[in-house]
Amino acid sequence: MGPFLDDAHPRIQEGSAQIPSGHPPTMESLFKLQISTRLRDISDTQILLIPHVRDIVSPHAVWPQEAFTRQQLDLPKNVRCLTNPSVFSLGETTIGISTNDIIRGISLEECVKFVFPPSKRETRG
Repeated sequence: MGPFLDDAHPRIQEGSAQIPSGHPPTMESLFKLQISTRLRDISDTQILLIPHVRDIVSPHAVWPQEAFTRQQLDLPKNVRCLTNPSVFSLGETTIGISTNDIIRGISLEECVKFVFPPSKRETRG
């Protein structure tokens, strides 16, 4: 689950991300060099790749998102690109997954910070 190349990363925001010479100066090139090459080293495992709204290589910066394009990012065959949110099955188990931080959103709306005044017992002493 992303973000893999976070648009909030200081080097990406400053435009100082290092792309070796000989490669086009694009975020897709950076993804291929930093992410795809590492995923190619994992050959015996099925990998599920789910984008995040802050992924710089995602064509959609809003939720829900389409899956990454395997060919465009030069991803190996054992990588399965899913949408965000996504539902998939592992055996007889169905799993729903999203990179949206739902708990944070709920906690910001539902939790109230309240400081209790000191009791009389606590102030004696």
